[in-house]
Amino acid sequence: MTRTRHEQGLLADRIRLDEQAVAEAAEILDLHLAGTEAVSLGRTGIYRTLVSTTQMPAPSPPIKALPDGASVAAAHVTRDQDSLTPSAEMHTLVRRLWELGAPVAAPLHDRIVSTRHGDVGFWAWMEHTPLTAAQWGALTGALHRAGRHLHHPRTYEPSRVFQSRLRRARELTSTPGHPLYGAGKLVRSFEAALDTAVDEARRAATIGPFTLVHGDNQPANIMRGHQGLALIDFERTITAPPALDLAGLLLGIQHYAYPPHAAQEFLTGYGPDAPTLDQARPYARIRELSGAVVAMIQSGDNPQMEQQMHIRAVAITNPGQGAPWTYLSPTPTSHLTSEPSRNTEDDCTHVRAAPAPSAPP
Repeated sequence: MTRTRHEQGLLADRIRLDEQAVAEAAEILDLHLAGTEAVSLGRTGIYRTLVSTTQMPAPSPPIKALPDGASVAAAHVTRDQDSLTPSAEMHTLVRRLWELGAPVAAPLHDRIVSTRHGDVGFWAWMEHTPLTAAQWGALTGALHRAGRHLHHPRTYEPSRVFQSRLRRARELTSTPGHPLYGAGKLVRSFEAALDTAVDEARRAATIGPFTLVHGDNQPANIMRGHQGLALIDFERTITAPPALDLAGLLLGIQHYAYPPHAAQEFLTGYGPDAPTLDQARPYARIRELSGAVVAMIQSGDNPQMEQQMHIRAVAITNPGQGAPWTYLSPTPTSHLTSEPSRNTEDDCTHVRAAPAPSAPP
């Protein structure tokens, strides 16, 4: 997608401020920063950085070779505190999970650094990777077993994420030129479906057992580091029934062409205490409606988005039905594959062997 000159200027300003935040945080943590490259600029800016605890000459960008004593780290810069779990709280939770042996990306320091331009955390560098459904299931099961030993006060509230989106969709029905203009009936049918889905999901979320769940469990949030596969991006982590983290699997089978056998492979990888797909259906329905309203809002951006609005709208009144969906953002490079990677056995062994405490802390 071609950006306007104004959009390019805004992007350049953001990168400049983010890089200032990374440099300020590195100085506070006594890290010598020798290079910074923007990788992802979503709500959280992610930067590939070259850092060292000893002074070293700065290489010419982009980062290619590592000088002695240097390492590559991921610097996350967060300004938007509208996530379910604020960055400092998320950092503490993930570090505790990592200490318990859960398969999560390791934070490199024990705290988030607050700077003038955002909160900054340094994490182990990870790469996107293909993975099997069995690997995905094993990672999810290991996370849930470790999460039982942690207390997290935030619980599932399915309507929270929709409030601003609903307001925006209503506004667009009165915006001339937007595909939603005059489509009040469509938005009202969405609201009716959402009311029913929220009630069902709330009831499901009262039935235990409960654990710490990822909240946005999908292949795009699994990456590979030097210790194997790990889950990333815990902005939506909450205490909830484990089945909530199977919503992405069910949605993938319904709308993103995941093979049907992926479900059984996932559950086998998870282990004997796996939740069922039926238990996950109320949460998958919430995710399905979320995907529909996002397509509605973004339908004015380009023809593909408008097409997706019409395709996804079928699911408002017919759950799980309609033509296959395509990703609204570029397809992530971490994705499901039916072919095990070279390190599949090692990855799954690492996940299942992760230590767990004998008693809650």
